[in-house]
Amino acid sequence: MKRPTVALVPIPRRPIARVDHGVVEAFWQGKSPRTVKAYKDDLARIAEWAGQPSTEAFAEYFFALAPGKAYKLAHEFKSWGRAAKHWSPSYVNNHLAALRSLVKFARRIDRIVWTLDIEDVPHESYRDTRGPGMAKVIEMIAVAAARADPWVAARDVALLEMFITMGLRCDEVVTLDLEHVDVPGLRLFVKRKKKPQRVWVTTPAETMETIKEWIDQRHREMTSQPGAALGCALFGPLFQSRAFGRQRPDKRLVSASVWKIVRAYGAKVGVRAWPHGLRHSAITEVLELTNGNIRAAQRFAAHSTPAITGRYDDNRIDIAGDMAGLLAKRIADARKK
Repeated sequence: MKRPTVALVPIPRRPIARVDHGVVEAFWQGKSPRTVKAYKDDLARIAEWAGQPSTEAFAEYFFALAPGKAYKLAHEFKSWGRAAKHWSPSYVNNHLAALRSLVKFARRIDRIVWTLDIEDVPHESYRDTRGPGMAKVIEMIAVAAARADPWVAARDVALLEMFITMGLRCDEVVTLDLEHVDVPGLRLFVKRKKKPQRVWVTTPAETMETIKEWIDQRHREMTSQPGAALGCALFGPLFQSRAFGRQRPDKRLVSASVWKIVRAYGAKVGVRAWPHGLRHSAITEVLELTNGNIRAAQRFAAHSTPAITGRYDDNRIDIAGDMAGLLAKRIADARKK
């Protein structure tokens, strides 16, 4: 008996959108971990707003748009962030910077041929560049030196002195390893901000002495542990943590922990303190000691332009306030006549 013939009806298949993982994944290469995290978060928010399931899907969708439509979409996100979400100008601009950077990278690798000329939200930022002040930092160092635990005391004194005498950034400090310390040469091999390679930075003899005291203390404690290897204290991160349960495998002291340490010492002396605030205090003190030598302070702080260093000098001497005082005095003198 023959089976009945059944007509085969083609089943429509949904087209599979090609997701270009290569562009987005390659985009992260060569960037600092902090930049990668910030950009990933910002681009993920833009993707969610655009109704895309992932940053990769959004990139494919965005790159397929005509230049005018891409600009229009970015402009709509910019307006939405300000009007609907009430984000600050700087917060919106951070998202636009991430998007512009992704587009720039895609253009460089010939994925697209257009650029995204979306303007930032206008705003005027103000930063208090004075920090807690040299006198308070000296008090913080004294409190650290008086700690009952010699391991903690040696570590924290070295940390605080490196911030205040060398003006280092937090990332520049926590990424140092023991092999980056040249004690006889009085120098540190520092990974400067936005620099592809480490550079040697001259270290004051007094600061190097506190670093050496910390290294010696660290070496004594590590080698005293049962089963410790001979070279266990000769390599690895310069600054370590004793926090139990959430340590990194190499026990490296991370930026968040340094923030807590500095904040705690600031609270003990009655001042708000944070790692970059110590750097602010160092730069301001250099300007005081050099009578406002912007060039010297710029070299010390490793600022990219003198204009950045100039903000510290403006906050230090308050030229605008002094000029206002002169005008007010002139008016007051005239009214007395």
